[in-house]
Order: sequence, then structure tokens, then C-alpha cells
Amino acid sequence: MTEQNRMRAELYRFFSRIFQSEPDAAAMAAFAGLRFPEDGLWANAGARWNRCAAALGETDPDSLAVDYARVFLGAGLAEAAAAFPYESVYTSPKHIIMQDAWSRMRERFEARGLALAAGNADLMEDHVSAELAYMAMLCETGTEAEQAEFFRLHLTGWVPQFCADVERYAETELYRAAAALLRVFLSAEADEMQAESARDVYAPKFSPAPEGAAERSAALSAAEMERVFSALADKYDVYGPAADEKGVVRFRMLTRFADIVNDRQSDFSPKEVYYPISQTLFRFDENSYQTVLPDPEKPALIFAHPCDINAVRRLDSIFLKNGGQADVYYEALRSRVKFAMLECPAEGYPGCWCVSMGTNKSEDYALAVRTEPEGVRVHIRDTAFEPFFAGAREAEYTPAFVEKSQREVTLPRVAQVRELQKVFDLPFWKDYNDKCISCGGCNTVCPTCSCYETADYLDQENSRKGERRRVWASCMIPEFTRTTGGHVARPTPEKLMRFKALHKVFDYNARFGGREHMCVGCGRCVLRCPEEIDFLDTIRRLHDGVEQLIAEQEAEV
Repeated sequence: MTEQNRMRAELYRFFSRIFQSEPDAAAMAAFAGLRFPEDGLWANAGARWNRCAAALGETDPDSLAVDYARVFLGAGLAEAAAAFPYESVYTSPKHIIMQDAWSRMRERFEARGLALAAGNADLMEDHVSAELAYMAMLCETGTEAEQAEFFRLHLTGWVPQFCADVERYAETELYRAAAALLRVFLSAEADEMQAESARDVYAPKFSPAPEGAAERSAALSAAEMERVFSALADKYDVYGPAADEKGVVRFRMLTRFADIVNDRQSDFSPKEVYYPISQTLFRFDENSYQTVLPDPEKPALIFAHPCDINAVRRLDSIFLKNGGQADVYYEALRSRVKFAMLECPAEGYPGCWCVSMGTNKSEDYALAVRTEPEGVRVHIRDTAFEPFFAGAREAEYTPAFVEKSQREVTLPRVAQVRELQKVFDLPFWKDYNDKCISCGGCNTVCPTCSCYETADYLDQENSRKGERRRVWASCMIPEFTRTTGGHVARPTPEKLMRFKALHKVFDYNARFGGREHMCVGCGRCVLRCPEEIDFLDTIRRLHDGVEQLIAEQEAEV
């Protein structure tokens, strides 16, 4: 553990030096000799850095100094085209320096008797270099709780977006590659701290297996599975995709395994279980208010496909890791959920592109289930479910995943475009003014859409008494962006579609570590759209437009 913390500290110091100032000769020599893995989590960013480091001997130091002044000091640039390396700029309402984040960092430094080194006298305490150096110190001298607290309060809320801006605006590969590396490193750090923190609830929590025990699989007949399902329903609220009298498949509370529909994609996602359509936040009268937190009697077990299990992690990021404070209402329902993973058909479902989005596989399940003509095979990962399968016949079963979707897409490299406004102005967006009717149906069925509005519902007999609820809303409806005074920020389908598409395949990725996109490729939005707008086609058109912009950008250089 000591060696691991030392290595983490060295990485934080490396990133601190990269963004502290333009590199001198000693720094250039050190950077040139540094190599990162080119597999696993580091694969793309590591290979990118290694290519850059190998070419540093031929890089003009003056070009790095000029680029540093442009990108981090805003020399000769409009404010929107720079990546100012201060937490206050990214987290304060006015996006200016010396705000609350700066004050908090000054207090931390003073409490520990710390001060910026003489060579950093022109920086401020919430500069990214100072915060990363402080984290390096905590890795060596602080407790795990101190590290997790500082990471959550001062790094996760802004550094990923800062890195995305560096990749967008920097002209030299040194800074772009370093930003890509830092995003990957912080993502790995977040995962590690999540695993170590007993307070975190935004990953499925499985009962630890007894030491030396192995996961096992069982084969059950249809009748045996129904008996197990009945026992599960006694202890859990069991949900799964089931059809109503009109044939609409949505996630319902079930008592029979046979009711689960697994031969086609469900029309709705399972998010209603842990993110209700309407949820009471608090009740009030003229004298007081009372918070209303969900308190279900039972935990929940949801039978769902890999893409939907992956989708819940996107909502976890939005509600539990966005801004340093968890949403307690979402947390209360989410913390009770475990998943039983339903295998998809080997060829996937006709409308899915999950393989392209990397959501075709998951290990975040308590049980995995494969239906067969002669019965069911179950893989048991969570030992809390062992008693339900006591006496079941042992069987060989390794969950299988879709390896090739029936639909595929290449994701757009939006972060590589230095002027995002050019992406906004791509001409194809205007086509949606004639196609989209802004009904919001796509948001309703999407497993990762999270927009909501709040409304007060008053007592019919006492207008000073009532309750405040949050209710699903849609970013595809113009009224969603209406502000006090009547201004509508996105009044046309063109702007609404642009906002949604970039959120799904760019903004979320940039904010939460660069490892995954918000869209999971389930294809429900395409099936639901009354105007037959194909969101996969939208992603493809965005990709082609971005590639053209990148080509023009490279031609200018």
C-alpha cells in the first residue's frame, strides 16, 4: 500500500508539473523518458503520450511556451477558447478567479501551515497544479478518508472538464496527451476510492464471498425456477420487462419468472424503479416543511440486460458524483437495487448498437440468467442469493455477451475540434427543424436521460399546504429551457437535438472521466420516435461533420 501511494503521489506531481508552467530543459528531458502502459484502462491515452514523448526531442520548446500562454493564460484568445486552470473559473457562477474554491483552498493550506513555493508565487491556491500537488502530499501523508474527501470536493467537479478544454484548445500534442492521461488517471482514482469508501452507494453492492469460495452456476427446470422466483419475491421487490394487455413491455413488479419478456427489447427502461416519474421531495404548510425520503420495506432485484445495467452507472454519475454532493432522494432508492442480468440473444436486438458504445458487457450483477428450451441456467455472484439455489443442480455456465451488434457506429471526436462553435454550426442540425416535433418521447424511454422539473401541488382546501415533487421533464421540449422573464434558450428542434446529441456523445464523457459515453445504444429512442428519427443516423452525421472540421483544422496547420 505504501508503494502504491508513492506511485500515485508521483503521478499527481507529474501532472502538477505539466500544467504548472511551460517546461524547461530538465522537465522536457524527464517527460521524454516517461512511458505509460498501452493496454487496459490506459490503452488509448498511454499510446498517445508515448508517441508524443518519443518525439519530444524534435519539439521546439518555444512552441510549448507559446501554447501554454495561449491555452492556460488566455494570451491573445477570447475567454471561451482557453482552459484557465483555476477551480474558481469552472465552479463559480460568474466563471472568474478568486471565488469560493480559492477561499477553501487557502484555508486548507493555512490549516496545514502550507504555502505556495517561491517559484509558484504568481499562481493561486486553487490552480490545478497546486491542487494536484496537494493531492500528492495527501497520498503520502493523509488518510484514505482525507484523500477521498479532497478528491470529491476539489477535483472531480471540474478537472475532467478542464482536461476536455485542454484537448480542445491546445495546439501542441504534449498538453493534449497529458490532459487525456489525467482524465484516465482521475477516472481510475474515482473507481478505487469508490471501492474503498463504505459511504459510497453508487455501485451495486454484493455480499462478499467467504474466503476460498468460488462463484457457481446452477441449472433449473422451468418449475424449479418459478419456485426460486417466488422465494425471491418474498424477500425482494422483483422487477423485470413484462408486457401489458396492449403488448407494451415495461419494467413491472413480478411474481412469476415466466412473465419476463426476453425475445425483444423492452419499450421502456428500468429507471422508473430507482428514479420515479414523480417523486415527492417535501411536504409543507404555512409554518414548516418536512423532507420525504423514500423508505421501501424491501430491497429491489431488477432483471435487466447489460445495456440497462450499464445505463444505471450513468445516472449514478449524474445524481451521486456531480458537484460533490449526492442526491439523497435518488440515493435512497438506488442503494436498495441489485441486478439479475438477462442474457441477450447472441446477435443482439435489431435496433441496438451497444457494442459500439461498449455497453454490451457487464459484471455489475448479482445473478446472470440464460433461458433455454429445457429451463434456465443461473450464475450466482452474490453470496446473499446462495440460499435461494440450495440443492439446485450444479452446471457449467459462463454468461455470454453480444459481440457484434446488428447496427454499428463510429463515435465523433468532438474533443479534437478546437472551436466547439464550429460543431454547433454544422449545417445538418437544421434538418431537424423539419423532422422533430419536440414531443420528448425519446427522453421518456431513454435509460440515461435525467432531466426533471419541480412543481408544487397544493391542498385543495388549504392553498398554503401541499408538497413539492420532482417530475420527469424533457430537454427536447422548448419550454424546458424557459427562464424567469420568458426567455427560451433552445426554441427550435435544431438546438434541442444538438444539445441532446452532444450530451450523449461528448459532454457527459468530458465531465466524468472520458471512459464512457452517456448513450448506451439500446435503440429505444428510435423505436419510440413518431417521426422515425434515427438517433444512430444523428451520431453518424455528427461524426462525419466533425471529421471534416478536423481535416480542415489539420490543413491549416
